[in-house]
Amino acid sequence: MFNINGTIVRWPDGTGGTILQDAFTRDWSRGGVHAYIASLSVKRQGLPDLKGALRFTEEAYHRLPGTNDAERTSAVARRLTGLIATQGLTDGFFLKVDADDSGVQIVDTSR
Repeated sequence: MFNINGTIVRWPDGTGGTILQDAFTRDWSRGGVHAYIASLSVKRQGLPDLKGALRFTEEAYHRLPGTNDAERTSAVARRLTGLIATQGLTDGFFLKVDADDSGVQIVDTSR
């Protein structure tokens, strides 16, 4: 099962945080598409927490690098930490995850 809980992240300004996965549920919003949403909180020292979600389809999940849940989760965590380190993250984020031969892509659709 996908679990990104405990991932440490850093913003471009050097401040840090820890991702907490609040829930992992099936997303029924698009009819026949099998998709999942990980509801996340990002705890930041001395700053307000951020809340948001990470969404991926079942097909995208199987395209992620790795042969098991732990390796696929790790690939998403690495890409997410890189995204936050370069672009930051805002409250209410909604991240769409996909993967292809070039690796993991994460797009913030809330911006």
